[in-house]
Amino acid sequence: MTSIIRAVQEWLNGCPYLTDFTGGQHIDWTDSAPGNYGLAPTGSSVVEVSEDVLGNRTVYKQYNLALYARNWTVDDVIRLENTTFLDDFQQWVEEQQAAGLTPKFGDGPDTEEISAQNGMLFELAEDGQTGLYQIQIKINYLKRYERSGS
Repeated sequence: MTSIIRAVQEWLNGCPYLTDFTGGQHIDWTDSAPGNYGLAPTGSSVVEVSEDVLGNRTVYKQYNLALYARNWTVDDVIRLENTTFLDDFQQWVEEQQAAGLTPKFGDGPDTEEISAQNGMLFELAEDGQTGLYQIQIKINYLKRYERSGS
């Protein structure tokens, strides 16, 4: 089974708004040079657990990660382009979700949801020339576990 982070990484290879980031795609870090991005898991949680009369369990889970993209921030024109990238990326994720083109992780693919939100300038370099932008990605899915007979 492919890990969630790997599946998201492969899915994002098809995002047209990431093609300008020619410096590479990383896990858990970004390079200090502009033009690259990284994915960083930020935690996962169990949202809800239900159990049927036979003891079979359905676990509703949430997996969180952030996309960090480093780019130039030298003037307002470039910062506006970066903000537009954040909006376009979030819209792309929403469109992919609506079209059923997102990766699937659990046992209920029709109920899974991926969303991107809270895009923002996360960190500005001391010289003001580059910035690290963050977009939070949330994945909701479910896993079913059958109780074995004893």
